Amino acid sequence: MVDLEPTSILGVGYASALAQERGMPSRLTLAQIEDLIARDEVQLAAYQQAAAEAEEDGLDPSHARGLAGYVEERLALLRRTREARLSGQQAEPGPEQRLG
Repeated sequence: MVDLEPTSILGVGYASALAQERGMPSRLTLAQIEDLIARDEVQLAAYQQAAAEAEEDGLDPSHARGLAGYVEERLALLRRTREARLSGQQAEPGPEQRLG
């Protein structure tokens, strides 16, 4: 079975980075947004795999599916923010506004 903790796949720093960056995509650079999208896509795949494995083992996959849903929502927000940056609707944050 796949371990569902974000730190297990992506490292301890990822969980703390998410805590700081969650809900503040306007303070992220485009590169940071791209990095979070890539990491979340990996995490989403892991949660989806965990749900499938739980189902195959006759276990309840609802926890893994719930986590996958949360990551899907965050991915949608990050993708919208990326599109706004690329289209010029939202400017890159200045150095004093950036996280990290």
